[in-house]
Amino acid sequence: MGMGGMGGPMGATGMPGAGMDAVQASVMPPMHPMESQSTVVDPRVKALCKEFSIDDSTCETLHAAMNSREDYDEDLQALHMVMEKAVNKGKKPLEVMLTQIRAIKAGRFAGKELLDKDIWNFSEKYNLDDRVLNKLISTLNADKTKKKDILEALDKRLGSAQQPTGLGLLVRLLEGLEETGRLPSPPRRLGGSGAFHPTGTFLNPSMKGG
Repeated sequence: MGMGGMGGPMGATGMPGAGMDAVQASVMPPMHPMESQSTVVDPRVKALCKEFSIDDSTCETLHAAMNSREDYDEDLQALHMVMEKAVNKGKKPLEVMLTQIRAIKAGRFAGKELLDKDIWNFSEKYNLDDRVLNKLISTLNADKTKKKDILEALDKRLGSAQQPTGLGLLVRLLEGLEETGRLPSPPRRLGGSGAFHPTGTFLNPSMKGG
């Protein structure tokens, strides 16, 4: 009400700058710090989110996380595969997406490696989690020429076990391969030909082998 005396044209009071500031303040709402960036989402990310009914806020979070990836297109293809598999198994898309975003931020998302049919099929068959899958990929990448042979040998050892062993046996086999250059046999109690005592501590990093 104290501005009632300024009813004339702007500039008539001798303070045109103050008048313009008042007009801008009246027509422009306060802007959040990230608002100018929130609408700039890669169309490929937007399409992926739309397909799985992911909300805009989570879509923007995915976009920001994906900016750190070197193999952008391949990683998006892999993410689509992961999402599709999980949704087909009855999981909620948003929960799956949030889990994958955390993996991407932490550097645990396997990304383009999942486009390898042999690795994908092996991961599917044994339902590998991110940690074990990354361990497998790291081991295979040490000598890619032996990838198929190693996967076949792992499959044979895991498939011949006489009881469910979880992921522990696979990790022990991978540790043995890294340490000796060859895959050990599973312990006799699991249907293998002999015991194996790895010195690696992948599953229990606080423990020392002995």
